[in-house]
Amino acid sequence: MTGTRLTPPHALGSPEWWQALQEARARIAGEPAERPGTWGALVTSYRASPRFPKDLAPRTRKDYQAVLDYLAPLHDVVLTRWSRSFVAGLRDKAQTQKGRRFANYVLSVVSVVFAHGIEFELAATNPVRDVRKLRRPKGEALAAGRDSWNRTAGTRTRISAKSGKVVVVKAPEVVVAALHRLPAHAAATLLVNSRGEPWAENGFRGSFFRLIRTLEAAGRVADGLTFHGLRHTAATQMRRLGFDTRTIADMLGQETEGMAAHYSREADLEPKLRGVVTKLDEENRKREGSV
Repeated sequence: MTGTRLTPPHALGSPEWWQALQEARARIAGEPAERPGTWGALVTSYRASPRFPKDLAPRTRKDYQAVLDYLAPLHDVVLTRWSRSFVAGLRDKAQTQKGRRFANYVLSVVSVVFAHGIEFELAATNPVRDVRKLRRPKGEALAAGRDSWNRTAGTRTRISAKSGKVVVVKAPEVVVAALHRLPAHAAATLLVNSRGEPWAENGFRGSFFRLIRTLEAAGRVADGLTFHGLRHTAATQMRRLGFDTRTIADMLGQETEGMAAHYSREADLEPKLRGVVTKLDEENRKREGSV
């Protein structure tokens, strides 16, 4: 608290109240207040709101602040310049400088700040709308960091290649057993080859299909098994166990239920069609008995 009376008095939480609070804090700090209608003023308002300290976990708040610090040089840019193309340019620049994940996080934080601005009538629109997040390149799953596996909690953290959604999920027992068998290594990635080095995509693909051919020859897997086909198999199995498409979508890291419904359709059809065949068999037996 500054201990300074806001003059003239404003309605608590109103845009005028936030601006007066910002100016009072700036006077005490001996720093000029952010110019109204700029990114800096919007960020100041957001950080002063109860949502920033209360609605965010400490780690999330720290990550948000890292993005706000990265964007600090733009503090004097007027909000009318923050168009979709402007934000897309920021995304691409952040990707070049700090990588895809940080670039996507920039979009998330900017969107939250502008949502605050719209709510308090400090901004008219959210320029992040319709700006696409960067998709994970093929093969990036092999680059999952060692910290993506929480051995104590038994959870895996991953980012869906389809949606960019962060998914934290308890690892199945068979996966836990496999991860516990991983050899000790100094690589930054979770998965390594027999030499204790990060997998190259071509090397992994070759090793995977050699294993598949061996298992096919032994009759342990069906023909045509692919790595990406496991997603379809998992969705089908979850549907047969009675999980709804929203739960399946969350497990797969999908934003919408569309693909979950597509993947699980086979599970819905199989018992349905089995019932059709049963009825047909009953009808045919009746006909045979009447001849």
